[in-house]
Amino acid sequence: MGNSPKLAGLAVVAALGLSACQSTSGACDQATPSGRIAATNLMIDCFATLNPTSVANMPTSGSATYNGYSTGSIETGPSSTDVLYSDATMTANFGTNAVSGSLTNFQSANAVSMSGTVNITGGTISGNTYTGGTIGGAPLNYGAGTLAISGTTSGVFMGDSAQGLLSTLSGTSTLSTNGHNAAATLIILGSQ
Repeated sequence: MGNSPKLAGLAVVAALGLSACQSTSGACDQATPSGRIAATNLMIDCFATLNPTSVANMPTSGSATYNGYSTGSIETGPSSTDVLYSDATMTANFGTNAVSGSLTNFQSANAVSMSGTVNITGGTISGNTYTGGTIGGAPLNYGAGTLAISGTTSGVFMGDSAQGLLSTLSGTSTLSTNGHNAAATLIILGSQ
C-alpha cells in the first residue's frame, strides 16, 4: 500500500524514575515538570552526570524498581516521523541477579491511536552489568496496524550503589501495514 506508514527505524529512550539530582550520590530528582517530554529530558540530563557503579559497591540482596518514561522515534514515510511516549518500569533483583521491565501506556505525538505493552524479561546481572534481557510482548496497536519490537538488552548499573541503570537494545521493529522490518535501538535510563 503506497500510503501505509513505513517503519525505517525505532529509537527509544526511556528515562526511568529518578530520585535527587546529585552526581556525587548517584541519584536524580523525580520532580515532575509539566508533561512527559520535559520530565524525560530532565531525567536524561541528570542521569548523564552518573558514573558506572563499582563492582564492590553493587548490592547483593534486595531489589530496586525504577519508574519513569520512554520516548522513541519511528519513521512513518520518506520524510516524516512519529515520536512515541510511554510509562516505563524496570526491576533489578540483586538477590537472584534478574532484570525485567515493561513499557506501557503508549502515546503518539502524531495522535495515532496506540495501545499495548513491550516487555523486557530474562536479564541476568553479573558484576555491575546485565545481559540477555529479551524484548517482546504482543505487538503494539499502531493506528490501523501493529508495531512489533523484538531483540535483546544489556546494560550497566550507574551511581554509587546501583541507583541508576543504563541499557541498550539491539533488535528489530516491524510495522504490520506494510511488513517493513527495520533496526531497533532502545536506550533505558533509570534511577531509584
